[in-house]
Amino acid sequence: MSDTPYVVGRQPVLEALEAEEKIDKVFISKFAKGEVIDKIKSICRQKEIHYQIVPEEKLQREWKNINHQGVAAVLSVIKYYELQELIDNVLDATELPFFIILDGVTDVRNIGAIARTAYGLGVHGIILPQKGSAPIQADAIKSSAGALLKMPICRVQNLVAAVKDLKLNGIEVIGIHAHTDIMISEIRGDAPLALVMGAEDAGISAQVQKEIQTFYKIPISNLDSYNVSVAAALTMYQVYMNRQNF
Repeated sequence: MSDTPYVVGRQPVLEALEAEEKIDKVFISKFAKGEVIDKIKSICRQKEIHYQIVPEEKLQREWKNINHQGVAAVLSVIKYYELQELIDNVLDATELPFFIILDGVTDVRNIGAIARTAYGLGVHGIILPQKGSAPIQADAIKSSAGALLKMPICRVQNLVAAVKDLKLNGIEVIGIHAHTDIMISEIRGDAPLALVMGAEDAGISAQVQKEIQTFYKIPISNLDSYNVSVAAALTMYQVYMNRQNF
């Protein structure tokens, strides 16, 4: 994590949390105990900052030769938007919303590649869960060729609740699935959309699938599936082309 800004040590991390620093994630050794550690966990819960209990070896490996005292915080290098702020910005601009939701995508290269394509095709923002998603740090930004510094990003505590909020705002939530007869060419070009893409190994989580209004299929032959960044790119391009007729 040498290319990623960070704060290490109990008091420095606590002060960063209290000073409203933009913190992406906090790592706490499973052996770390005490009043300051309890306070760090409490503030993380209050501010909905994800903290992870990790083996001591991880902290030693990532921050060797630094007295980390069992805790380290990775600082965010980008601004995160609130979901309603993201939606309102698009609606206020009288544009037809198009968002990407990444459910469990943990490979930074995939997130970077998706962001690059999304930015090029006019997607209005990417929505990620705080837990179970790759952090937006140097590697992801490099993979996106800088697009992640320009593309609005929203991180939410509960992805299912976020999907429900999108639908309440009149945005149709769609997903990609191999077991449907509806092709991506049939995606409405005049509809406000949020496209859900799932992890390559597990796909879209069952809870999120229940909230998806329509599933579409990408044409494919000779393969079982596409890489998630490729599948996302094909679908985003299809939406872009479908919208040219409206």
